[in-house]
Amino acid sequence: MKKQFSPLLVATALSTLFGAGAVHAQTASTPTEQGSETSGRFNGTSDQSIGDIIVTGNGVSANGVTNTTPGGGLMAVQTGTKLRSTVTRDYIDKLAATTTVFTAIKSLPGVVLGSGDPFGSSANLTIRGLSQTSLGFNFEGMPIGDQLSYSAFPGEWADTENIGLINLTRGSTDITAPVYNSVGALLQEEMISPSRTPGGYVSFAMGNHDLNRQFLRLETGEIGDTGIRGFISGSRTYNDSWRGPGRTERHHIDSKFVKEWGEDNIISLVATYNEEKSDRSRNPTKAQWDQFGRDFNFDATYTPGNANYYRLRVADRQSLYVSAPSNIRLTNNLQLSVTPYYLYTHGVINGASNLNLTNAFQGNQPAGPLQAPGATTNPATVMNVDYYNQDTFGQNSYLKWDVGSAQIRLGYWYSHFVHIERAAFQVADANGNVTDPYGKTGSVLTSSGEVFRNFAARIEQDVHGVYADATLKALDDKLLLNAGFKYVWVDRTATSPLPGTAMLTKSMSRKPLLLIAVEK
Repeated sequence: MKKQFSPLLVATALSTLFGAGAVHAQTASTPTEQGSETSGRFNGTSDQSIGDIIVTGNGVSANGVTNTTPGGGLMAVQTGTKLRSTVTRDYIDKLAATTTVFTAIKSLPGVVLGSGDPFGSSANLTIRGLSQTSLGFNFEGMPIGDQLSYSAFPGEWADTENIGLINLTRGSTDITAPVYNSVGALLQEEMISPSRTPGGYVSFAMGNHDLNRQFLRLETGEIGDTGIRGFISGSRTYNDSWRGPGRTERHHIDSKFVKEWGEDNIISLVATYNEEKSDRSRNPTKAQWDQFGRDFNFDATYTPGNANYYRLRVADRQSLYVSAPSNIRLTNNLQLSVTPYYLYTHGVINGASNLNLTNAFQGNQPAGPLQAPGATTNPATVMNVDYYNQDTFGQNSYLKWDVGSAQIRLGYWYSHFVHIERAAFQVADANGNVTDPYGKTGSVLTSSGEVFRNFAARIEQDVHGVYADATLKALDDKLLLNAGFKYVWVDRTATSPLPGTAMLTKSMSRKPLLLIAVEK
């Protein structure tokens, strides 16, 4: 039985600052410093988050807390036409270091959050009864939800210490958001803006289940006379599974650089890398939970023929997210917002089984007898490898035109996505080890010498979206009207190299949005 400790999480934080005048390295003077977008000249538009907040004096702590947001950081003032809640650093900093964006919004209206572990790494989010497939997710202007399942992996987003603000828009989302499935809500996360002075921030966390986490952020401050400032941070997290054998480790890097000049001109470059390895968990029935409790999971030791050995059931995922959200003022009344982005993920979600080496099919063709290096029995105990690779690149851009008491926005969104997935089988040796958990070498072969697969696919998707909206202030700014139109078409093609499988082509479309709201 695994030794249990008190559920109390012990955490310590230490600010380590470098350079002259670095005592207030995180001091902010505008909303941009807290991670919100530049408000522009037309306050109250449908994408407006919070009003202008000017921080004076030296009341900002090194971790970005200003104590200026009502409700302890949960009730930021809203002036737009959307039903939106904003969470700021004033609340985010109070959360545990292992917190994800899902955990940070669990107290907001309409949000229900369930988790399969105490670290929030497998959270199940619903908003107003709608699951993740009906929710949109944006991180620094890029659509970060999985393009096939529409699920999100919030543990891959920014480290808690780097989250500047979180916007949750329930119901109809902003028309400029690069999503097409967000009928329930849109969740947006932005990182803090880099400090104007050089410095750093360090935090440590320890807890039960052998939790150990370290975080370090280094701030460049303004680099010479270039107007460029940025930060780079890294963290490592290790913890044992909260029930049964197994372990999780996470390695994460965040970086953000910005350049501002003139009025409303800003260019940003954001990059986030995440790697997480974990041993998968086995879900118990009620009877199994009553009998074994936290000890129930996959088996801690291996014997030949045992497909429930925990080291045969692993998940390993790496991701890289890059975006450059920028805003350029072209004329006194015209601005251009552009966000190019690139997303890359790959990894495995592996299981295990006992494979019959005699009777097998590759697609609709007989493939046996199979060649299984190292197999001493038939059926052979194997790791079921599920390898996938995803590439996404795209851009979202729109013009904002101020015309007296109105603002008009006109934009275009494009995204190209490729998903490649290939299954394979790896024979377990006498100790339960395999040659390659990614299935690239040493896999089971067909009688003709090909890698034996029960699944293989290439999915390619193109998304085009055009949109326009107009926002009008009337009655001395007491009435705010917003109306918009958005049309998105999605072309998806799926092919497989397995014999007997057909190519699948599918097209989808989404249509307009209309909003009217009154602002007091």
